[in-house]
Amino acid sequence: MKRSGLLVAGLIILAWFVFGVWQWREYLHQRALIRSSLSQQAESILDCLVSSVQSHRWIGPYFQSQLPGTLEEIAASRSVLAVAIDAKALDDLDASADDHFSAGELGLLSLPGVSESGWREEGYFAIRPFKLSLQPPSAGSGLGGMRGGGPGLGRRSNPSSQSAPSGATHFTAKLVLDRQFADSQIQHEASNRMMLVMFGGLLIVATGMTWRSTVRLADAQGRAGVLRVEARHLSELGQAAAGLAHETRNPLGLVRGWAQRLSDQGLPTPEQKQQADAIVEECDRVTARINEFLSFARPVDPQMAAVAIRELVEQLTVLLEVDLAAKNVKLAWQSIPGDLRIMADAELLRQAIFNLIQNAVTFASDGGCVTIKTIQSSPRQWCLQVADNGPGVDPDVVDSLFEPYFTTRTSGTGLGLAIVQRIAIAHRWSVRYEPNPVGGAMFLIAQMRAA
Repeated sequence: MKRSGLLVAGLIILAWFVFGVWQWREYLHQRALIRSSLSQQAESILDCLVSSVQSHRWIGPYFQSQLPGTLEEIAASRSVLAVAIDAKALDDLDASADDHFSAGELGLLSLPGVSESGWREEGYFAIRPFKLSLQPPSAGSGLGGMRGGGPGLGRRSNPSSQSAPSGATHFTAKLVLDRQFADSQIQHEASNRMMLVMFGGLLIVATGMTWRSTVRLADAQGRAGVLRVEARHLSELGQAAAGLAHETRNPLGLVRGWAQRLSDQGLPTPEQKQQADAIVEECDRVTARINEFLSFARPVDPQMAAVAIRELVEQLTVLLEVDLAAKNVKLAWQSIPGDLRIMADAELLRQAIFNLIQNAVTFASDGGCVTIKTIQSSPRQWCLQVADNGPGVDPDVVDSLFEPYFTTRTSGTGLGLAIVQRIAIAHRWSVRYEPNPVGGAMFLIAQMRAA
């Protein structure tokens, strides 16, 4: 992966991490708000309960006749699980059972370890201690007119009706609220934040990929523009070079013709005949190079048709008989179905296979073998393989094999494999080199589509 790709990936991961941390903090904030809301609800209920008790502290029967009903009404609330009032007199540590008033799920009130407000698995526990000074009402003033000062007609308190302990007394209000709704809200908030992190991450990744694709597209468009300019320039140079080569080939043919005529008619000395033959051979060599150059410079525009591979190889075998015989090289076919037809330009495919076979024959050892084989890579695609048993290719020059004018032979033009690659690209094929497992070189034209 390139450095820019690693940088983009790092930025995406960093942005996702920052977004995730932000959502985690938001979740903690919302959880605190939800819990605070429940605790405030508990404090409000305790405020009302304590205020109710304080407002009736002068009425003794309230603790027996009214407080239990008040607690039952509070416990009947949907969010309240249990509620209680505990009373302890300072001078009566062994208070009776009447000093405890409760309603709801009483088992929650007797759980061990519950001494202060807080969250437990069973619910939210709110505990508030408070103090009251319970005093009985004073005796009514006498209204009689008797001189003896008899009892007045005012109302007098009945000590037996005062159920709560007299004197300074400690009270504890206990409340247990159901936390299921709060927990469901917290869980819902967590799910929402998790979904936000996931979708936010996908959005960040998509944004990063879009940005990366935009950069690549802009880079590709820039390169394409440069390539178009270069292609136009090369096309103009190719046309000029083709014209020059054509003009050179005509006088070269004239020189060859006169040299061949002089050699055939007989020259005064053997040395002169040898020189004439050398002129003919050199003219043929230069003409062959000019033809290869013209073939390379000519635009490739394949005219697609169904081409029989086996028939084409048979024709090339006859054409190369002289070259094969000169090096005592055998041309063998393997796995070429007679009915195999490839969608290609017949002349261009012929030239590509001819160049590969000619290259293999050139590098094959004397008495060696050149093998042609077809391999079916998929139901609709085939691969053509041409292999020899020569010395193979130096690993240092493998990357340069298909470059124009690169050759390892002193007599080579360096255009044979370059032409093969141009033909393959024009057909949307691929061509590559691989070492022959049994020794030598192996060239493959892949992704050839069956007709």
